[in-house]
Amino acid sequence: MILSFIIPTYNCREYLDECLMSVINGMNEDIELIVADDGSDDGTSKLLANYKDIGNVKVIALEHKGASHARNAGLDVAEGKYVTFMDCDDTLCTDFFQESIPLIDKSLDLYIFGFVRRYYDGRSVVQSLDNMQYRDISSFADDFVRKGQMLIYSACNKFYRRDILDKHGIRFNEKYAFGEDRLFNYSYLKAIDKVMTSDIIMFNYNQRSLESMSTKPVDGYFDLVKMLHNEKVKCFLELSHGTTEVERKAFVDFDMLNEIKMTIDRFEEHPDERTENLPKIIDTIYRENYI
Repeated sequence: MILSFIIPTYNCREYLDECLMSVINGMNEDIELIVADDGSDDGTSKLLANYKDIGNVKVIALEHKGASHARNAGLDVAEGKYVTFMDCDDTLCTDFFQESIPLIDKSLDLYIFGFVRRYYDGRSVVQSLDNMQYRDISSFADDFVRKGQMLIYSACNKFYRRDILDKHGIRFNEKYAFGEDRLFNYSYLKAIDKVMTSDIIMFNYNQRSLESMSTKPVDGYFDLVKMLHNEKVKCFLELSHGTTEVERKAFVDFDMLNEIKMTIDRFEEHPDERTENLPKIIDTIYRENYI
């Protein structure tokens, strides 16, 4: 088995057929689809019964514990040399397998692809990458510190080597419902060497609702993004060996200021977040000299 394609599902019956068939229509005998249902109560589990007898499709029924738990359950039964993920309301691009699977012959540790971000208001933005093959993880980290535009946050646009995940016990942290992808990726980057970025577009990321984590109020939001910032900085500065002190400081400052800006941008829609987070932002700027 070359690739295990893992999709966690939760109350997405309306979109599920479109999502799953976009994967199944491109599969061959070397690709398996693992659907891990996170305790859906909207009829998703009943719909999934229609897929249980399709070759190379595994359906796992779970208690409702969140997407990270479902992804981890999928990883535990995966048999592919590589694994990848997609959300249950997104759709795979038609020729993705045909274009991407030949890249596996390079036997690299991580492949990163682009995607199309489709918003609920009808807008769409292509998030793309250049074709680059990095000789070692330090070269990749150097480039990230200098550019910062390499689609590193999501777990849904990447191929990971399963043996590396298993050897190092790398799984999604089930404590978090926001930022868990980033923590997973930072752990994985510290365990690998060879990375490829590709201009192949993998899937359509469909923001179908206003109720995403980016639009719902989040308790302790700035504390959370500051923790994620610190983990990101620690990861890339540890891995980067070719950047200057000026480049490294610019990377740290820009990333923190970007998190501050995104936090402030949420205040109009979520006034309670302003009350909680503005004093923390002011304290961070003052104490850590982000100007």
